[in-house]
Amino acid sequence: MATKYAPIYIPTLCRDEHFIRALESLKKNGWAKYTDVYIALDYPAKESHWEGYRKICDYLENGDFSVFGGFFVKKREKNIGSLENIDSMRDELMEKYDRWIMAEDDIEFAPVFLEYMNKCLDLFENDPDVFAVNGYTYPVSYKVSEGSNVVKQFATVSEWGIGYWKKKYLPVRDKIQEDYLRSCFTYADKSGLLDRMVHSRRCDYINYALSRNNDPLYTHMTDISMGIYINLNGMCVISPTLSKTRNHGFDGTGLYCGKIEHPAGRHSMDYDYTRQEMDMSESIDIIPDTENAYGENKKRVGDFLYESPGRTRKIQAMYRVYKLIGQKGCSGIYNFLKRCRVLLFGEPDRTSY
Repeated sequence: MATKYAPIYIPTLCRDEHFIRALESLKKNGWAKYTDVYIALDYPAKESHWEGYRKICDYLENGDFSVFGGFFVKKREKNIGSLENIDSMRDELMEKYDRWIMAEDDIEFAPVFLEYMNKCLDLFENDPDVFAVNGYTYPVSYKVSEGSNVVKQFATVSEWGIGYWKKKYLPVRDKIQEDYLRSCFTYADKSGLLDRMVHSRRCDYINYALSRNNDPLYTHMTDISMGIYINLNGMCVISPTLSKTRNHGFDGTGLYCGKIEHPAGRHSMDYDYTRQEMDMSESIDIIPDTENAYGENKKRVGDFLYESPGRTRKIQAMYRVYKLIGQKGCSGIYNFLKRCRVLLFGEPDRTSY
């Protein structure tokens, strides 16, 4: 048994089918009875949000959540946006708990998810290399020691079910909010850290660091910003060898996950995540990997993560310009081109979940 039980919070707005699936699957966890559940329900920002929002309200008002240790709903009185909805609930939890679990509303949980998360949060709390615990893992075959079921993963961070410790989270959050990532870029390039990242994360980092926009994906705690941070600082996350969650968000309803029309399973943007195998066992003992094949496992994750040839060429061009005129000059050119694009096509909508 865990010495402490982390609460879990789920931000949502109007994706009623996803959200209800998430809660119903969480109810099936054996450790639900030890777990306080917090729901951060944002307010509709446009007409298309209302139908799903009302269904979520009805479910929350009339559903039975007695299986959980506690169940709490925070309904926003106005739309505050996805990132603020996530951040403000997290800040409230940090006043009461020293650890917590966060998951997006399109996640389906394995029956052993909560037990796995809490046991890992106990086991790796004092390991200075471990930043967080992933509940999700990509459908890759990790190179691990026989019988192990968790691995130290240095390639990416996933918020498709993730656990944090307050004492480790806060220093990283403060640095990222101060635009640590952009300030480290030249050092990362000269020291070789940039080339050690998987291709997808390297592209993300170059794209941000050589622009002047303050994209919240890089100045808030997100999959992308945290993934870059752990690469820069030699940290890792704990990932299961068999996923403890399943993602249903690649249907065009979310903010950042696009719609996968005809999944064939070849790479990250051509994969049917709704059918991904996850751990359906009723209990788990954590058996850490001892082989420590960090480089090989990073390669296997990197091979699965897809970047289009067009974006890759764009990033390569940005990097060549940076090598010629430096970070400041490259950022100026990029920002000018972005302003032109906004004038022509407008800003993207960021009000859904």
